[in-house]
Amino acid sequence: PVPGDARQSSALLSAVRRAGVRQRVVVVDDGMLYGHGLTQGFRAGAAKARVGVVGGYVARRDGKGLDALAKRIGAKRPTAIVYGGAPSSGAAKVLRALHRAAPKALLFGGDALAHDSFVRQLGVAQTRLRITTPAAHVDPRKKAGRGLGSRPDPFAVFAYNGMQALLRAIDRAGKGGPVTRASVRASVFDGSIQTGLSGAWKLTDQGESVYGVYDLLRAASNRITTPVDRLTDKLVRAELAKRKVTVKRRASARALRPASERAVVTSPGLSALTLDSMDIETALMMVQQERTRLLDAQLRAQIQEVQNRNEQVKRLNHVLARLHTILARFSGAPAAGARLDASGPADQYAADVGALRAAIGEADITLDDLGTDAGSWTKGALDAAVTRVKGMIDAAGNSQQMDMLRLQSMSNKRNEAFDVMTNFIKKMQESRASIIGNIR
Repeated sequence: PVPGDARQSSALLSAVRRAGVRQRVVVVDDGMLYGHGLTQGFRAGAAKARVGVVGGYVARRDGKGLDALAKRIGAKRPTAIVYGGAPSSGAAKVLRALHRAAPKALLFGGDALAHDSFVRQLGVAQTRLRITTPAAHVDPRKKAGRGLGSRPDPFAVFAYNGMQALLRAIDRAGKGGPVTRASVRASVFDGSIQTGLSGAWKLTDQGESVYGVYDLLRAASNRITTPVDRLTDKLVRAELAKRKVTVKRRASARALRPASERAVVTSPGLSALTLDSMDIETALMMVQQERTRLLDAQLRAQIQEVQNRNEQVKRLNHVLARLHTILARFSGAPAAGARLDASGPADQYAADVGALRAAIGEADITLDDLGTDAGSWTKGALDAAVTRVKGMIDAAGNSQQMDMLRLQSMSNKRNEAFDVMTNFIKKMQESRASIIGNIR
């Protein structure tokens, strides 16, 4: 179920572009199948996306020549370094050397690096690291993720999805006659929509996983952080600031020690009280109320994200409609090189072009296939722009699906928090009633 390296390369390119990097990108790999495949795919995509790659290098697995390689790369003053490889190829040592040579460059890597144990080996280099990994979020259905932990490893989720797909393929094969190796194989690749812990996906007849949603992971305090982790941290900090809670940090001899070991939180109190001065029942109630408020804030933020995504899809569809309006000006079966200004009244032509440019501006996108001079637009360029916008709409549609899953998950967590608080109050009241009854 894990998407192929071609999709991983595209995700890396998107991450680099979203970071605002357009020039002086260096790619480095370990020369192995996985790492070299990632960097080759990245370079091919970068050429089309006009992202400037200024060099490609191989870092030997045995570490020989690493210092000289890092020095040569640092001399190019890269804004970003894309690394293709796994921890087993000495990735930590390579990235530390590259960070020393180019401390301002962002470091990008694939899903093989998405492990806390790897991040702990990076030292200060982890602050510049960005990792793309398939977004294997657990479907928020009740008890769906029981036994997986609060944040299961993505590969555990994909392994579960793969086994579910295989078992269901066996069931489908059995409905058509005897279950054989050939019938099961045919059933696996019949294009059926699969459902698992991470939502809907499918396999093509060539075995390619159609699942293109990726998370951009970062590293902080020796551990991987997901987008949801960062949102939660932001909300917690906002709540602490609102309540004038201060965070005092003790000095530590160990660099990048986990935050849980180096942060001491003190507070003037909630409603002029401190947790130390409360009885245990009141303290638990206050903590639970705080959790509920934070979940409400997360839910509001996710709802806004869903609304923003829906609005973007609407704007992209508007751009697509305007493109089709202009394409309709061509009569017959024009060649790809036919120019737009060769047909139709000039005033209507100007209005159509103006409406398209306004729609592109509202959608905040760039269509490189269309130049600044509308008179030079050709049928082929407009067709390419249509294909590009459709791709954007498809990608946004996939993201919408994941947004809705996250929204459902947050809603469930919020409801569970209310249930916990309600049950706690009920038990506390029953306990007090029992004590009073015994006294009487």
